[in-house]
Amino acid sequence: MFGIRKTVKSLVKTVLGMDDNPVEVSKWEQPDFSQVTTEPAPTPAPKVESENTSAIDSAESTEVDTATPVMIPPVADDEVAEGMELTVENVEEVIDEYIRPGVAADGGDIQLIKIEDNDVYVKLTGACQSCSSAIMTMKMGVEALLREEFPSMRELIDETEYAS
Repeated sequence: MFGIRKTVKSLVKTVLGMDDNPVEVSKWEQPDFSQVTTEPAPTPAPKVESENTSAIDSAESTEVDTATPVMIPPVADDEVAEGMELTVENVEEVIDEYIRPGVAADGGDIQLIKIEDNDVYVKLTGACQSCSSAIMTMKMGVEALLREEFPSMRELIDETEYAS
């Protein structure tokens, strides 16, 4: 999952002109049909019955109970450590690299206030204080990206004093 995310981020940065090392994006290649033959496909080998196939055949004939819900065990806190460590330096790095350029393009800025009990406190300034989309930007943009980078983060707390 993290490899795909980095590729997508790199592609987005390239499209927005924010990347010094652009990713080469190629179109889907057409298949090469020049070596297609008109010979018939080989016939499959006949099925050989053995002692082990009886277990497979009986397993194939059993029905699956779709009425019973599947219970997924909860993930322990120590198993969530796949992302980056939740530190002020790491959060500032993610904000500087991915969030601040987009917010600055609209005339605003974002400030990291503190990290306390795995809660991240941020504040929007500038034009973002009077923007009607600021709350959605916080939830759908900033919080989603930070959760992806820092799975141990509990909540993004918005300390912005919005203009009325």
